[in-house]
Parts: sequence; structure tokens; C-alpha cells
Amino acid sequence: MGPGAQLLLVQPDGASIVHAALTAMRYEVRQFDATAEAAQFIEHQRKPALALLDLALAGPEKFIGICLSRHIPLVGIAERPAVELAERSAGVAAFVYTAHPDLGAQLAVALQRARAAVPADVAEPENLRERAALLQSVLDNIPVMIAVYGPDGDIRLFNRALERLSGWSTDELHRMDILAAVYPDPEYRRGVLEYMQAAVPGWRDIVMTTRTGDRLESSWANIRLPDGTHIGIGLDIRSRKAHEDRLLELNDELDAALQRWRDAYDEAERRRRNFESLAENSPDMVVRFDRALRFLYANRALERITGIARDALIGHASSDVGLLGQNAVFWQEKLNAAFASGEPEQFEFTFAASEGESVYDCYLIPEYGLDGQVESVMTVARDVTERVSAERALRRANEQLEQTLSALRDTQDRLVATEKRAAIGTLAAGVANELSNPLMGAMGYVDYVLRNPDRPDCGEKLARAGRELERMRHIMQDVLSFVLPVEEPVADVTLADLCQTVFRQIHDEFAALGIELSCRFDTELPSVHAKTAHLQQVLLNLLRNARDAVRDRPERRVTVRGWKSGDQLCVEVADTGHGIPKALAHRIFDPFFTTRDTGTGAGLGLSISRNIVEDLGGELTFDSEEGKGSRFLVRLPI
Repeated sequence: MGPGAQLLLVQPDGASIVHAALTAMRYEVRQFDATAEAAQFIEHQRKPALALLDLALAGPEKFIGICLSRHIPLVGIAERPAVELAERSAGVAAFVYTAHPDLGAQLAVALQRARAAVPADVAEPENLRERAALLQSVLDNIPVMIAVYGPDGDIRLFNRALERLSGWSTDELHRMDILAAVYPDPEYRRGVLEYMQAAVPGWRDIVMTTRTGDRLESSWANIRLPDGTHIGIGLDIRSRKAHEDRLLELNDELDAALQRWRDAYDEAERRRRNFESLAENSPDMVVRFDRALRFLYANRALERITGIARDALIGHASSDVGLLGQNAVFWQEKLNAAFASGEPEQFEFTFAASEGESVYDCYLIPEYGLDGQVESVMTVARDVTERVSAERALRRANEQLEQTLSALRDTQDRLVATEKRAAIGTLAAGVANELSNPLMGAMGYVDYVLRNPDRPDCGEKLARAGRELERMRHIMQDVLSFVLPVEEPVADVTLADLCQTVFRQIHDEFAALGIELSCRFDTELPSVHAKTAHLQQVLLNLLRNARDAVRDRPERRVTVRGWKSGDQLCVEVADTGHGIPKALAHRIFDPFFTTRDTGTGAGLGLSISRNIVEDLGGELTFDSEEGKGSRFLVRLPI
């Protein structure tokens, strides 16, 4: 055994003096820290030329047994003299005492002694190691994975292709359980081991796990040698599997495409049968033409209407069968236009058939082929003779109705003019009636003053005349508000403040008549979006009506209340007056209607008030009991 041979050193300290001495002697030293790793290396990888074992390590017996069984020369290393170790280290051929002053010479002697202790017939000749090295070199240059393993599945030799594809280095593979790492699933690993030991002829796809945890698709074949050793040859089939997967995908896509084609064909057949069923049972004529304007199809309705058998039409040009008569050119132009544009068209056509002349509503529907071109045109003709006749009759009736409506409008205009004149007369009569009394009174007072200018009561007479003129002014304001409302900007109005403003205007008047006037509004009521003058006029009109209702009553009380109800504001004006008779209640909001004496009002206050409230989206209602009083309720949206 010369320099360069591989020695196995089992000693924890990587920088030991023994390692240094062996390196100085130019041996290739492979060192392990524990006997288990060294034993696994020998079992699964390569047989060393000689092994050195630190006898201080725990459990050296198994490692010693492996070396003896494989005829590996073994040298024991200890700090104590070798004589003390001889009994507990049976099978160790030689010992090295590390405290020896000449360690290098002692190592040389020990190595020679251990080598000599191995029987000559099992000692590995130098040329055998060279052949093993040559075999390893050959295996490393083969591009496929190769592994040599024993009957129990222990891998003894592998090449660089296995290293490269698995991702583990040579040193890692020497120290590890290769099968456990490459096949981490115990059940799957058991199946692979059974396959390896059975050496079944042929190839088997096996999934390996690489150092990074990736899947390595491979295919392996086993060769069993006479001594029970197996040679496994593995191929990387990831590319092949990818192509197979792609072929499967393409096959699935092809199957899906074929299925779609079959479905489309079945759908087309179903539609064709449905079309023929509908067309054959349709009362409308259904015809299909090809690009040469030949009949492709005609339904039973066409036979019935034209009296021509379908067999005489199919395959013949429309111009050859004489079906269209003098309208053949018209139909040729329509069909050619449909083929050219590809757009559907609708038109009416008058057809002279055996049953007489009829009007048909015709539809031209282009039909596209697989090449995207119009290959045929379907024509549907519906008999609309009755509808056209009805439309013509309807048009004549409409014309007569228009004439009648025109006459009615003329009559209506004359009636409206008459009504306007009557309304103006009624208004004029009402205004004249209301103005006559204060006007006559004012004229009387003025005439008295003119005839008696020196009388001391002239001032009183003129004051009375002024009051009568003021009455006339109020009457005219009411008439103008009813006929021509005054425009005013809309604003947020607080009803409680508005009530106080109106109270200030009428307080003296109510006090002079002995009328008790009160106002109660809930606190924090929201405002109303309206015109102030309009709401003021509504409240003033209701208070004046209440004033007139209680002026001759023993109990003279008028109450105004305000509250919120849901999304509405409510204002109530109640009085203790004489009430409204039920027979007159339905006329209470009519213009110029009043229950007061003639000359005390124009009868427009309630009508004007209701119009104002309704314009605001509200409601004005009343409740009255004859002899006890009335309550008028205004509801306004918030």
C-alpha cells in the first residue's frame, strides 16, 4: 500500500496529530466524527484501503465487525499503551499510542502490521483498485443515472449523473441514507425497494425527490449480477413526461373540440328539425333561395296558396317556374340586394294568387355559411290583407274623427267664450254688489258734507266716508288676489312669528268687538318654505271669517293653535261662532259664496286661501257644528 491510497480515519478531532501525520505521509485521508457515519460509508459507498479507529469512541464493536467482515485492515488509536486495549479490542490488528515520541514511525509500523494481518488471498491488489477507479471514471462519464446496490438495497456505488440530478454532493451522498432521502414516503420507498430487489425486466417510472424537494420524473431498469449485486440504470424523463402531458392535453383539447363539433352538429340538426316543423306548420309562406336564386326549400303553405307543388320548385330558378309573374324582376333585385348586403329587409308585396289578390308582409333573412359568407336567403311572407284593409278603414275613420274633433273644438271654443263672458258677468255683478253699499254710504256722507260744510259733524261724516272707501279697497284687493296673484320670492317662514304679525294687525279690531283672541304654538317648530304674504293672507282670511262668525255671539272667542304631525305642520283656527249649516258646507270654498250678510264680504277669502295652501302641496279642511262653532285646519308639508 503506497502513498495516495485512501485511508479511513474515525476520530472526532479534525486537526489531530494522527490526521496531520497521515497527510504528511501523502495518504488520502477521509475522516468521520462517529463510527455510524464511517460504517454507513463503507456499507454504501467505497471500501477504503485501511481504517484507523479512535478506541475512545462509544460503540466501536459494530464498526470493528464491519471492517473484519470486509477484510479491511484496522488500526486502533488510543492515548493509553496498546497492551491495555488488547483485550477489549479484539480484531484490531495494530495499535498507535498517540503519546509516542515518534508518532510517524509508529504509524508506519502499525499500518504495515495491520496490512500484514489481512489474509493474502483477500487482500486487494493494487491493479484491482485501479480498475475500480477506472470503472468509477467510466460511470461518471455516462449521462444516465447509475447506481450499484446490494441484495438488501444498500447503494454501494453511484455516478455523477445521479449526483447532478439529485442535487446532493458526493460527500453528502456518502454520509446519508440515499433511499430515505430520495424516497421520503415510507410506503413509496418500500415499493421501490421491492422493485429493486425483484429485478423485474423492463423499465419502471419512478418519482424521485431532489435535494431541493422537487419531483424528478425518472425511469429505471434493473440488472441482477451473479453475486446478487444489482445495477440500476435511470433516465431523466421529465422532458418526455412534459411531452406526454402536452400530448394528453392536446388529445383532451381535440376530444373537447370534437365534442363541441358533435354538439354543434346535433344543435344544428335539432334547429333544422325545429325549423322544418315550424315552417311546415306555419300559415306563412317560407322559402329559401341559393345564390343562383334557385329554390332550396318551400313549405306546405306555399303549395296551398300558389297551387304549385314543391317538387316543381326545388332546384329551379324563380324566373323559370313563372311563380312571380311580372314581379320576377322586383324579387330578383330584392334577393340580390340581400345577398350583397347581408342585412335583413322587410317590405310589403302584393301577390296575385289563385285565391285572388293579397298583400303580404315579407321578410328577407340572409343565412351565413361556415366561411362567413351569405349562402342562402330565407323569405317569410305573411298574409296581411285583412290587417291592411283594417288599417285603411281605420285611417278613413281617423280622418272622419279628426273632422268631428275639429268641429267639437270649434264648438268648445264658442262655449268657453260664452262661459268667460258669463264668468265676467258673474264677477262684475258680485263686485258691483259688494261695492254698491260702501260706495252709496261714502257718497251719502260726502254729499252731506258738501251740502252742510259748516255743520260741526262734517269731520265725523268724512271719517265714515273714509271707512267705507277702505272697505271698497279691501274688496278690490281680494278680487285682484283671486284673478291676478302677486309674485313674491319664496323664503323660510316661521308660523309662530307670522301669527304674531297678523295678531298685531287685527288686535284693535278684535278688542273693539270684545273678541277674546289667543295663540298657542308648540316650541321649536320647523319653518315652512313659502311666500310670507301668501301665508299671511291665508291666516288673515281665516281670522276675519272667525271674527264675523262670533261678533253677534254671547261667547266671542277665537283660538289659533300650531303643532307638528309627522312630516306636516298644522295650524288650526277655531271659533265659537254660529257654525256652518250642513246644507251649505259643500259650497264653502266656492268663489263669491258667503254665509254673511250682503255687503260684508266678497266671498273670495276661503277660495283664495285654499288655492294658496294647495299650491304649497298642503290641504285646507274644516269641521263645523251648527250653533257651536267651526274649526279650519291648514296642513303644510315641512
